[in-house]
Amino acid sequence: MSPDRSAVDARVRAPPAIASHRNPAAPRPWPPTLRGARAMSHSVFIDRIEGGVAVMTTDAGKPFQLPKALLPAGMGEGRWLTMSFAPDPAKDAAMAGKAAALRGKLSADDDGGDLSL
Repeated sequence: MSPDRSAVDARVRAPPAIASHRNPAAPRPWPPTLRGARAMSHSVFIDRIEGGVAVMTTDAGKPFQLPKALLPAGMGEGRWLTMSFAPDPAKDAAMAGKAAALRGKLSADDDGGDLSL
């Protein structure tokens, strides 16, 4: 005898809608919340400079690239740097406002009809 379908459905819950690469249509808070966000620092090694690109590795050995122009003056191959990242809620809010204003400006003249190319 198979179990009652409603009993099975009651035990299986769908996961909450979380925006991700698998579910890009899920709602996302804007501006993003920064609860628990804090500054982080990482040690990085400048392996080499190729043209205008610095090829670097983290202290965990993960390679990445940055434009050389973003490095402090005088830094070159064979040097260690400390990179710091910190949340910037003021910039988040300013850019969200700027984007909203631009969307409003672009949609002000939109009559909703077809485009003519």
